[in-house]
Amino acid sequence: MPSVAILWNRLPPKSRALFVLAALLVCGATGLLVEGLYFRATATRVEGTVIDHDNRHRPIVEYRWDGQQRRYERAGPSPNLPLDAKVGIYVPPDGPSSARLAGPIPLLFMPAWSCLMPAAFFAVYGVIVALRDQRRLTKGAAAAEDRN
Repeated sequence: MPSVAILWNRLPPKSRALFVLAALLVCGATGLLVEGLYFRATATRVEGTVIDHDNRHRPIVEYRWDGQQRRYERAGPSPNLPLDAKVGIYVPPDGPSSARLAGPIPLLFMPAWSCLMPAAFFAVYGVIVALRDQRRLTKGAAAAEDRN
């Protein structure tokens, strides 16, 4: 069985570049996910209540922090939550100005949307380029045999 290095060296340069870009994007997604998990580990979780929705149907959540009523109104992905639903809010040590909603959607959206999806496109295109190059080489070898 050929080693990975031999297979890597057989790939066309364009495919290798696309696979490197895809790998870098996967590393970026990992970094974003780790940052989100670290944020949640260092933040305080409080319970809030959905009191309204903005014009894009994102929830407006009210919660208590340091004895005061606060509102969470942020742009970005969020689950479709009905009015009066209970939802977790992560508030970092520096205060509610950079609070985040709990749940998988706010945690996973950025890594998936900005890194994993483009990485998948680059990887698939790298495979297509490699297969096209292999077919071109096979046709070239067959034509050379026909001439001999």
